[in-house]
Amino acid sequence: MYGLKQAARSWIQLLHARLQNAGFSQCVQDMCSHWKIDDSQLVVVGVYVGDLLATRTSTAAVYRFFTQLESPFIKELSIVSRFLKMRVAIDGNGSCVLDRSEAIGELWRWHGLNRANSTRAPIRADCYEVHPEDSALLGASGEDGGPSIRTFQFLVGSLLWVERCMWLEITFAVRRATHQTHQPRLHNLKLAKRIAR
Repeated sequence: MYGLKQAARSWIQLLHARLQNAGFSQCVQDMCSHWKIDDSQLVVVGVYVGDLLATRTSTAAVYRFFTQLESPFIKELSIVSRFLKMRVAIDGNGSCVLDRSEAIGELWRWHGLNRANSTRAPIRADCYEVHPEDSALLGASGEDGGPSIRTFQFLVGSLLWVERCMWLEITFAVRRATHQTHQPRLHNLKLAKRIAR
């Protein structure tokens, strides 16, 4: 099934059918989340591409979940320590703590911003003004060691992830930076880097 255009769709349909057969309901607000209350125990399953993250109010409920869904392509790995570039820590009470600082640090290092000065606001009032020296299109492959369209798109994609997962205050600024993703200019890259700082 891997490599086919419809493989992802077929996988999600099969997984959804298995979860429904096991008594799980799909969340209306987030189609990648499923939940089930079994013997007053809540089990929540998050699906991202081919990864499942199951959490519970009791350990026995998670083990029941894995035995119900047992198949050749679903296996229990272990207690989660990382998921979607986030560190997951479980304290003594069984509470989960998500830490995204490592992912943000990786983003800064990738784009050479780990030593950059921080800014108070992700966007300035003059964001609509474009200076002539900043209106040049980014190169397709980063000629002459300069920034490329791909570099810009990777940075903006990372910012969209940060904005969606944890920092809603940067939504307007990120949306403004993505207006010209198909033909980004130098001022778009500068705005994206300002947001990242």
